[in-house]
Amino acid sequence: MRRVVITGLGAVTPLGASLSRTWRGIVAGKSGLAPTPDTEEYRAIPSRVAGLVPTASRESLKEPVPGDAVSEDNALLKGQLWSADEWLSGADQRRMAKYTQYAIAAADMALTDAGWDPKPGSIGAQDTGVCLGSGIGNFEEIYDTSVTYHKGGYKKVSPLFVPKLLINLAAGHISMRHSFLGPNHSVSTACTTGAHSIGDAARFIAFGDATVMVAGGAESCIHPLAFSGFARSRSLSTAYNSTPSSASRPFDSGRDGFVMGEGAGVMVLEELEHAKARGAQIYAEVLGYGSSADAYHMTAPREDGAGALLAMRRALRAAGVKPREVG
Repeated sequence: MRRVVITGLGAVTPLGASLSRTWRGIVAGKSGLAPTPDTEEYRAIPSRVAGLVPTASRESLKEPVPGDAVSEDNALLKGQLWSADEWLSGADQRRMAKYTQYAIAAADMALTDAGWDPKPGSIGAQDTGVCLGSGIGNFEEIYDTSVTYHKGGYKKVSPLFVPKLLINLAAGHISMRHSFLGPNHSVSTACTTGAHSIGDAARFIAFGDATVMVAGGAESCIHPLAFSGFARSRSLSTAYNSTPSSASRPFDSGRDGFVMGEGAGVMVLEELEHAKARGAQIYAEVLGYGSSADAYHMTAPREDGAGALLAMRRALRAAGVKPREVG
């Protein structure tokens, strides 16, 4: 099978609306976690922590990170605060749910980083596909339309509601924006969506179905209804409301639940020889990919980690790597 490498990266995250700002925040030890909005709906929910993409109206950027520009108007600092206007026209914004907007921005960043912009109709465009998904998508759109329908009936429902709701439309909009004619694939597997998307995209290339794939995940479900559902199932962290940066600790003995977040992360995957031939920057190689199911519980993983172990063994087998060779 063909070898697959990573040649482009893009991100919209709670640490910033760009890959560079996100990376600088990680290196500086920032979490990007912040209190949920101070509204009546959120105050009634026991978990008050979220990973919010920073905007001009949010307080997520109180702590600067090294390398931030200095400006009298912090809302205009590109790459730090999210603004859909930087990426999309007003008409496009009306057609797209927020998670799709995040995905578009992250994909544009990754393609620019990779230096990949094939002409429409070219062999390059025909051999480029998209594999991108979302766990839930956009809760706000679902809730608001439900209220609108309840109050005014079907004539008040936007004709764009279903297209904005469909998880596959994030990948679809990326393909249409760049005229990519390769495989268009969408994954929706909860918290594993992004990892599955990258693994599936790598296999499309390895098996010869594509030469370049745009792959990743996006989410925008920070909404009181979504929080209420997860809080009622006792899935969310509640012990660190006063110290949001401490709330996400999945491997710590003091963990008490997960933290909901939003944003998008996208990679450009490419067949190795194709990347080398065009002089692309290569970040890493995807050596192997493995997946499995716990077949155990709706939300809780097996305590013995059997499912995770099986996925790791399959990835190592696919890569031809022995466990002792992994540092």
